[in-house]
Amino acid sequence: ELAAATNVGRSHFEYRAAIVASDRHAAQDSLRSLARGGTDASIFVGNQRRAPRVAWQFTGQGAQYTGMGRQLYQSQPVFRAAIDHCDQQLRQFREGSLRQVLFDDDAEPAAVDNTHWTQPAIFAVQMGLARLLDSWNIRPDAVVGHSVGQYAAACVAGIMSWDDGLRLIAERGRLIGELPAGGRMLAIFAAEQVIGQIIDGESEVSLAALNGTHVVISGDEAAIDRIAQVLADRRIRSRKLVTSHAFHSHLMDPALEPFARVADGIDFQPPTMPLVCNLTGQVLPANRKLDGNYWAEHIRQPVQYAPGIDALSGLNCDVLIEVGPQAVLTRMAAANWNRSAETLISCLQKESDDNLALATAIAQMYSQGITPDFRAMHRHT
Repeated sequence: ELAAATNVGRSHFEYRAAIVASDRHAAQDSLRSLARGGTDASIFVGNQRRAPRVAWQFTGQGAQYTGMGRQLYQSQPVFRAAIDHCDQQLRQFREGSLRQVLFDDDAEPAAVDNTHWTQPAIFAVQMGLARLLDSWNIRPDAVVGHSVGQYAAACVAGIMSWDDGLRLIAERGRLIGELPAGGRMLAIFAAEQVIGQIIDGESEVSLAALNGTHVVISGDEAAIDRIAQVLADRRIRSRKLVTSHAFHSHLMDPALEPFARVADGIDFQPPTMPLVCNLTGQVLPANRKLDGNYWAEHIRQPVQYAPGIDALSGLNCDVLIEVGPQAVLTRMAAANWNRSAETLISCLQKESDDNLALATAIAQMYSQGITPDFRAMHRHT
């Protein structure tokens, strides 16, 4: 009652503080600490003279886990409606239940780790989060996604409807999931130029992602293992990624043409806000209308994530919010983001209760000058 009365009934000034507490006693302790000028992990303080320019970034494959979004599904009607809608839509053209994939802890092996389901599952969680934030009047000025995350970003940018995005990402997951398993992906913690020299002439290996903190290569297992040994001999740190397929490599080629045909059936529109493109790392031109060939190339070509963060800085974005199941991109963005660490925010955390994680994200946003519609937010608490 105190939180609702304060958030809804009081003025919101430039200098502001937000406290996240799970019970009355924790709130009392944090208020006392704040009054003494102290800080702790539950207190967020900021002083913003103007509303910030906000960018949303959408997490890619690899961030999934069974149970992602479970507490929001139980507590937030807007989020639950989005997941239920995705579940119903997917049933029209594939067998199985998205809700069971997301929330069945007894599934063995975890269905959410099967590419067939991983990609639409991540998309559904992002759709739920985007609609929930929108219902609280929290909206972006620009968007970017990492690989499969660009599908949700494109929906927010008005390039396609959420239903078309779901159908497209589901077909992407199906076509890639039906490819022969195998191949390998390797994260390398070295400069792109160094890695380019090492993989030069390796026809079975492709550059898969420029992530800022590291570079990912992808391709045939034997070739990746050989390169990993070369890196070890040079004392260059690398880490093999646990993936079902070698994404963004030549092993994706058989899926490209059939996927392009599916994508050509979608009525794409020009973006209504800046969308940073994975293929170029630059803002998609406002008059650019995407087609099937674009989305096929998006599967095959490397993810230009680090240049994309530079592009957001060029748009004078002040706050970067990760819309996805955990803080994967939030950590990576720090290598290129030219604002303070407090402006990098993630909606959910794998090891935290969803409601606590999202409340913490809202507190961080508030301290950075973003003022939600608190009346709508408190309606279901």
